[in-house]
Amino acid sequence: MKMNQYYNAISKLWDDVVEMNEGHKLVNVFQDRIEGIQ
Repeated sequence: MKMNQYYNAISKLWDDVVEMNEGHKLVNVFQDRIEGIQ
């Protein structure tokens, strides 16, 4: 993934990542999904 693609993906998902981080110990961000591990 090129840096501009990464930036665009993270920009769209960042609020969801922060919200998921509150209840999970680890949050993995993939191109097509977000995964939270407790």
